[in-house]
Amino acid sequence: GTGDDLFILPDDVNLLAAIASIDGGTFGNDTIDLGVFTTALTTSVTARGTGNSGFTGSVIETGGAETVVTGFNRIDGVLGGTLSDTLNLQPLNAGTPLPGNLVLDGAGSRYTELVTNQTLDFDGFENINTGDGTDTVSVNTDFAANLNTGNGTSSVTLAAGVTLTGTFTSGSGADVLLLNAGATITGNVALGAGADSVQLNNSATINGTLDGDAGSDTLNFSNYASARTVTLQAADATDGGFDGATAAVN
Repeated sequence: GTGDDLFILPDDVNLLAAIASIDGGTFGNDTIDLGVFTTALTTSVTARGTGNSGFTGSVIETGGAETVVTGFNRIDGVLGGTLSDTLNLQPLNAGTPLPGNLVLDGAGSRYTELVTNQTLDFDGFENINTGDGTDTVSVNTDFAANLNTGNGTSSVTLAAGVTLTGTFTSGSGADVLLLNAGATITGNVALGAGADSVQLNNSATINGTLDGDAGSDTLNFSNYASARTVTLQAADATDGGFDGATAAVN
């Protein structure tokens, strides 16, 4: 219809398997609510919606055991369930990955496809994957999720003092990861094969391992207010560069 529609789906996969599609219509902000599900779900955004309204995609049980929604169209929001749910933000246009902007801001989190500025509001996802286009990611408040930015070129910024509780993984693009003053990533950071840059501003930390993988990767402490000690332990025989240790990455 023309209003703001909310599709609340029951925790019953056998019933939902009969739902071939959900169409939010051209007008209004239309949302799929998966909040009562007690199985882990994967929601995949695959393209713009009809008439450049919202997005198309699908919802399956994580691991592909059951299909929950075969296809949705013209959807502007999605709410995750009670377990570890996954959101794939990977829209294509004629097979080409579209650039996007991802803002992680609690219940106000939003993804914007940057060609037509279609937006998707979301909450309740513990694993968030962007596609192979050029993406920017801003973590504006404390946020719990594992973040994977795919094989495109990504720029990821944590605001001052915020904590990303989870891991960060990037792909083969030349990616930039910036942790502003006092920001923290609690898990491991695994970069891809591109020439990647990690900048830790004053008091920022990674409370896991930092793996640059292949490519010419840089760890930048130039905005730290205290002296840093970096110990080079050995040359990496697999991907080049050096293995080492520093107090800000542990």
